[in-house]
Amino acid sequence: MKLNIKIGGALVIALIVSISLMKGYDGFPITTASGVQDCPAIYESIVVWDDKRHGDWDIYGYDLSSGEEFLITTASGNQEYPAIYGNIIVWQDDRNDEFDIYMYDLLTGEEFLITEDTHNQWEPAIYGSIIVWTDDRNGENDLDIYKYDLLTGEESLITEDTHDQWEPAIYGSIIVWTDDRNGNWDIYGYNLLTGEEFPITSASGNQTGPAIYGNIVVWEDDRYGSDDICACNLSTARSDVSSLLSSSILLVAFIGALIIVAAVLLNKKKQSKKTKKEEISYTDVMLNAMKGIKSEILLYGIVIAVLLITLACFNVEVVRELKWAFVIVLTICLLFYFLMKREENVQKRREAADHEPMSTE
Repeated sequence: MKLNIKIGGALVIALIVSISLMKGYDGFPITTASGVQDCPAIYESIVVWDDKRHGDWDIYGYDLSSGEEFLITTASGNQEYPAIYGNIIVWQDDRNDEFDIYMYDLLTGEEFLITEDTHNQWEPAIYGSIIVWTDDRNGENDLDIYKYDLLTGEESLITEDTHDQWEPAIYGSIIVWTDDRNGNWDIYGYNLLTGEEFPITSASGNQTGPAIYGNIVVWEDDRYGSDDICACNLSTARSDVSSLLSSSILLVAFIGALIIVAAVLLNKKKQSKKTKKEEISYTDVMLNAMKGIKSEILLYGIVIAVLLITLACFNVEVVRELKWAFVIVLTICLLFYFLMKREENVQKRREAADHEPMSTE
């Protein structure tokens, strides 16, 4: 009994000592300077943030590998909301009275002005050589997303809708942002490679503050009554409208194909009965069968075209995914129709020639 008590006491002491020596996950300080430090961003071993230790907002950095803190800018006015990719740091800056986008190259120690427009540019984000931001040069009630390519030095407009687009984020060739064109806040995207804009979510409530990594987009969402986090996989996701129309088009295409095959077989059977005592090739039977349903083939092609136009009006992703399939189907349908029409005209001319009275000398 006494031995058990001693063993138990030793275990308790060992546990207390172990707990006292354990390192928790409370983090470690990057900066403990006076004032407020806000809006951190990180790329590999470099951390950047905006810092108010000198009275207005400046940009500071910290190298995790060397443990050194360094000053990036102490210009007049406020420098805020930094973003970093590689050796390039960007931020919004009001030293010229309105907000502009500035950048700093860690390799050269040089600072550059990115935007020179006299209106406001803010909320920068960067990936690779592409910098994106929110811009009010087209009106305070028509915020847009602009981009700048560090390689070409070219600035261009991303969003042309007359409503507000703001809070951009970028990864790879995809830019995402918050958009109020539908009366509430939704998430939209833009593909730099294809030049195409697309909706990511148009659910009820508001979806704001998007972020992106790879094919995954995340955002704040209040559709369920409180602020939640939702996500979308761009490689697999489709909108409800897109899914419905995609299913419809595939169903119509399948049914239409069955109808055409059935009609061809039925007409072939009729043609075979009519010519069973005559020598006629299988190809001729099939051509005669196809002639009997040329109107159905044309109608099928028209239905495909109408569905494609409808999808284009909705501006959904299924257009991009299936448009060439639709074009091929429509082309084949029209080709069959015109071939059959041509064959019919040739046949009529032959019959007319057979019925013409032979001239007598």
